[in-house]
Amino acid sequence: MAYLSNHHLLSSQNLDELRETLNDVFIPHELNITEKNSEVDADIHACVINNLSLVDISYGADVQVEVKLHEEQCQDIISLNIPITGDGTFERNGGSWELSKNKGLVLDMQRPFVIETSSCNVLALSFSIDTLKQHARSLLGDKVALMDFKFDREIDMTTPAGQALRNAIQHVAQEMNGPLATLNNPIAMANIENYLLSQFLILQPNSFMEVQQSTVSPSIMYRHIKRACDYIHAHAQEKVTLQDLTNYAGCSYRTLQKEFNDTFAMSPMSYLTTVRLKYLREDLLNENNSRLTISKLANKWGFMHMGRLAKLYKEQYGILPSETVRKNK
Repeated sequence: MAYLSNHHLLSSQNLDELRETLNDVFIPHELNITEKNSEVDADIHACVINNLSLVDISYGADVQVEVKLHEEQCQDIISLNIPITGDGTFERNGGSWELSKNKGLVLDMQRPFVIETSSCNVLALSFSIDTLKQHARSLLGDKVALMDFKFDREIDMTTPAGQALRNAIQHVAQEMNGPLATLNNPIAMANIENYLLSQFLILQPNSFMEVQQSTVSPSIMYRHIKRACDYIHAHAQEKVTLQDLTNYAGCSYRTLQKEFNDTFAMSPMSYLTTVRLKYLREDLLNENNSRLTISKLANKWGFMHMGRLAKLYKEQYGILPSETVRKNK
C-alpha cells in the first residue's frame, strides 16, 4: 500500500543523494549497502505534522542496507518504525531486536546503534523527547516532568495494543494522502499530533503507565471546567491542544477528563467539537455568509471531512448542514 503519495520527496538510485536526503529528513547518520553488486533504488515520501515527522521509505526490492548512528550524531529523538515489507535487526550494546512484519521498533537516537535491513519498506514516525514529555505532562500532570521516560523497544504487532498503534500510524499516513495534505489546517494538525502521541503513550509499554493508571485525586471541579470552557469558547476557531486546556485550567488532563465526563458526559475535546458545531451552525444561518460554501465554513471551524461533519452535525442538531442552509433560505 502506498502511503503519503502527496508528499513525494525523492526517488533515486544514487546512494550519495539518498544519504544527503535522509540526513535532512532524520538526523545525520552513516548509510551503506552491504551486498556486493547491489544498487539502491530508493523511494521516500515525508510530511510534517506540527512537531512530528512521518516518513515512508523504501531502499529497494532487493537491497541490504546498514544504518549506523555514531556517538557524535546522537540527538534526543524517538522514532517509531513500522515495517511494511522486508525485515532487519537492530543492535545496541550487545543487544539485538528483530524488525519484521510483526515486530516494529521504537528507536531513541540518544545512543549509537546499528540497523541492518533487507528489502525493507518502513513507515517511521519521529518526534523529540521534549515534545513527548510536554504532551505527557498535559495528559498526566506535573509529576511526569521529573520522571525518566523509558519504553519497550519492541512493538509487538501480534498483540491488540501493537496492532492498534500500527493502525493509528497507518491511518494518519493514509489521511495525509487526502485533503489534509493540502489544507494544512492548524486545528486538524494539532488534533492529529495529539492523537498519535496519546496512542503511543497509551498503547506502548512505558514508564508513565503507572501514573496513567493511578487514581485521580479529588479537585476543584467547577473552577477547572469553567476555565477550560472559557478557553474553548474564546479560541474555538484556533488550534486548541490538550496542553493549552490543561495549562489554562490549572490541572492534569486526567483530572480535566474526569470532571468533563462527570459534568457533561464527554471529554474536553468532544466538548470542543460541540462548540465548533454550534458556531458553524450560527455561520450557516447567517445571511451574510450566503455566498460561502458549506465546505468553506466547515474548514473555518476545523472540519475537514464533510462525511464526518454531516454525521456529527446530525447527531447534535437532528438535520444535515445542507438542510440547515436550505431551511434558512
